[in-house]
Amino acid sequence: MSGKALKLKFVGLQREPVPVADGAAVTLGRAADAGVRLDAPQVSSRHASVMSTKGEWVLLDQGSRNGTLLNGTLVPAGQPCELSHGDVITVHPFRLMVDLGGGETMLTRAEVSGEESAAKVRSIEADELQSLAGRRLHLLLDAAGKLHEATELPVLATAAVDSLLPGTGFGRASVLRGSGEAGLDVLASRQSRPGADAPRFSRTLLRAASEGKAVRLEDGSLNMSESIVGAGVTSAMCVPVMVGGSVEGFVYLDSVGGARPGEDAAAFAQALTKLIGMGWGEIQRRALADRQRALVEELSGAHAVQRRLMPDERGSVDGWRWRLHSEPGRMVAGDIVGAGTGPGGPWVFLGDVAGKGAAAGMLMASIQAHLASDLERGVSLREAMDRVNGYVGRHRAGMEFATMVAVRLDADGRGAEIVDAGHGLAVLVGGASPEALTVEGGPPIGVLQEPYASSRLEIPAGHRLLLFSDGVNEQRGPSGEQLGMERIMEFLATADGVDVDVEGLLGVLRGHSAGLPLADDVSLISLQFEDATTTRAD
Repeated sequence: MSGKALKLKFVGLQREPVPVADGAAVTLGRAADAGVRLDAPQVSSRHASVMSTKGEWVLLDQGSRNGTLLNGTLVPAGQPCELSHGDVITVHPFRLMVDLGGGETMLTRAEVSGEESAAKVRSIEADELQSLAGRRLHLLLDAAGKLHEATELPVLATAAVDSLLPGTGFGRASVLRGSGEAGLDVLASRQSRPGADAPRFSRTLLRAASEGKAVRLEDGSLNMSESIVGAGVTSAMCVPVMVGGSVEGFVYLDSVGGARPGEDAAAFAQALTKLIGMGWGEIQRRALADRQRALVEELSGAHAVQRRLMPDERGSVDGWRWRLHSEPGRMVAGDIVGAGTGPGGPWVFLGDVAGKGAAAGMLMASIQAHLASDLERGVSLREAMDRVNGYVGRHRAGMEFATMVAVRLDADGRGAEIVDAGHGLAVLVGGASPEALTVEGGPPIGVLQEPYASSRLEIPAGHRLLLFSDGVNEQRGPSGEQLGMERIMEFLATADGVDVDVEGLLGVLRGHSAGLPLADDVSLISLQFEDATTTRAD
């Protein structure tokens, strides 16, 4: 697990960042109890959620009326989208930047000037924007073709600035990404005079353009602005790049040394910036689609391996009957379930690998095969756990580990030996009330090379042993609240039989999630001793 906390920083508003601890979740919405309260009529009561699943942060639109944007692109409702450092979440009219405390950019950071208190910013009127000269139409059409072909933002920006200089007559042209409040990156910059100083960007002009309109600084105000005059700037213009109704960046134009833009510079810059916004939005849409496609492809392979290695959903071995359900979540694929018998008697184990996707699936398969092979050969339960712990410890990378409960069942059904490797999710069901088991064991598999301890568990006649993964108790509902052990124990107090244990608890889980997708794999197996003559499972 990455262990990275997350901060949501408001863009353009003087509000404190909202910290979210690793493993937690926060709701964005208009409701009074929302973790990030967004008080505007366009916002749904529970609009979206940001949550951590196995060290990965995801955004989930909860079926909001007006949708949620990620980097200017509408995210599908009910489908988690993985978040990266610097991503911008838009819940109109609010924008929040994702801060994961890292993510160094390869782009040049824009140097923004101090405030120009005396500067006069004037909006560019519509008639001026519509006066596009015919002599520049060819240049604009040529630029449109290059922008359409761009597959990355820096390529798009480079094509734009190459056309902005001759198309406007300004001496310098830059395309910036970000907002003036949260910092800017220079995607591309060009100047007509080789060797000239790199541009500094007027905070006053950027702030005015962030309202969504093209603006310029008037000459008279430039003469009174020390920061601009010091840089030799004689004219400047800024046009916001709009994507999905949000300002995602800026086209910034200025001149030094007396150079003057053309009369129709504003119209050309506005027209080209609209094309930039279209290309920008398409690149962001493709990037989001690629994220989703890669996630689906990675998980599908892991899910297939996971299911092939698990026991049948219904089976029995040496008189012990089980009911199993295992269902992959959208973000991870690492649950481990095994059942069988050997010279030492019947056995069962259930665990959960930290991580997601193919890497978690491969670790899951290795642990499953290693442990099942030892138990089938009659290796003692503690020795088998020690051996798989040593194997994972020698071969793991980074924060790879697994939690597990492993059980050797008595052939007469009266009890079991149990080892808990940092899992803690086993319940003895039956009688007056279910009992959450606290047993001996040790740390998760792969963390420390220390021998495991085991506990002796007495199982009264008619009682059942239920093992489950943390995808059950940690599944969140629309409010962000986990299902929790209290609700699980309350249901199990009324359950009767292995089928009811599993199917009924799944019903409780789905009712709590209220249609939200499973954030983690969900695995449950309930076992009960019935008849020593029962045939073995395949």
